[in-house]
Amino acid sequence: MNALLLATTLIVAPGTQAAQDTITPNFGWTAGTVLSGEASVETVQSQDGQEVPGQSLQVSLTRTISDHPQGLLVTSEVEGQAAEALPAFIVSDAGEFVGVEGVDEVVARMREQLLAAARAQTGGTVPPQAEAMAEQMFNAESVEAGAREEHRLLVGLWNGTTFERNGVRITRMEMQDGVTQSVLPTEVEYVWRGFAPCAEGEAEDSCIELEATLFPDENALATAFEQRLGAQNPGALFVNRAVQTRTIRLLAQPDGLVPRLLVDRTEASFDIEAEGEIVELGLTQTEETRFTVGGGLN
Repeated sequence: MNALLLATTLIVAPGTQAAQDTITPNFGWTAGTVLSGEASVETVQSQDGQEVPGQSLQVSLTRTISDHPQGLLVTSEVEGQAAEALPAFIVSDAGEFVGVEGVDEVVARMREQLLAAARAQTGGTVPPQAEAMAEQMFNAESVEAGAREEHRLLVGLWNGTTFERNGVRITRMEMQDGVTQSVLPTEVEYVWRGFAPCAEGEAEDSCIELEATLFPDENALATAFEQRLGAQNPGALFVNRAVQTRTIRLLAQPDGLVPRLLVDRTEASFDIEAEGEIVELGLTQTEETRFTVGGGLN
């Protein structure tokens, strides 16, 4: 929440509204709560306007909230196709992100997973490029940024902020983008759409519907993508244009800001120059996670 509190915020409200048309979501997770989720990821890629088959993944996750000396510890177990362990992280009792639990051990485990995959492909040896990629992708800073971003989408963007129904708030902050996973200057437009059922069969006002649209700085995004593409062959590729829009939709219980549905959709396009030729690459990725609640907040 520090970046949010320090950001310069502009409120564009649609006019005077009655008191019932405002809401201030506040973090209220408690130890003993268990969030069970089903997540799907759909990816569509394109090259010069022609679609290329993308990934489709399904995973199940269980997120457990427990006491911690600094507040609450959030741990996750993930099962399913291409499932990857998520780092445990700490949040304060007020909902602010504190840090990843045992971040050095997490970094070592993630690097080893990537290097093990490289050894499996090469018959036991690890190419220097793979080691360089592991160091670039997995370090304390990137792991902390990923966990912070995950918590920000569920809590940090909304916690303690007063919204008018359909009144748009425009904020500038540093956020992780949806393609390179780099932390970039980003303009964020976010809004409370009103009330909605948390799930089929539940009350019409059981959840609040929140939405944020993220626009990373295009020059910073181009530089980050060029660095990622050129990690194994520096100077061979140039990113001449980079545009990305990321839309976050959250359904959360108004009492405690407990998530029930998170939809994260990224649409991006890049102009890549290599050996004098320019290729337009496109990416659309939609990640949807639906939660059920047990334990302390059911």
